[in-house]
Amino acid sequence: MGDACVGLFGVPAECLGEQWCMPEPAVQVFLGCRPFTICKPNPRLVCTASDSGPRAFHTVGCTPIGFGPCEPQPSLPDGTPPPC
Repeated sequence: MGDACVGLFGVPAECLGEQWCMPEPAVQVFLGCRPFTICKPNPRLVCTASDSGPRAFHTVGCTPIGFGPCEPQPSLPDGTPPPC
């Protein structure tokens, strides 16, 4: 596939206590690009460290490079965290 890659996007999320929420569920943020791969849609919250502290995003694609699962682990029964 040459230089083809998959653009990965997520919705910014916050943890309030042990409750995850998305203050602006319509906002999509570019999280990076991975070499072309096939990913099954799988709703999850991923986190990464930044200078201003951890940042969390709800995504349904591949896990972006530099991200890992958020702690505490959210329960996503319908695949979508609740709005704040």
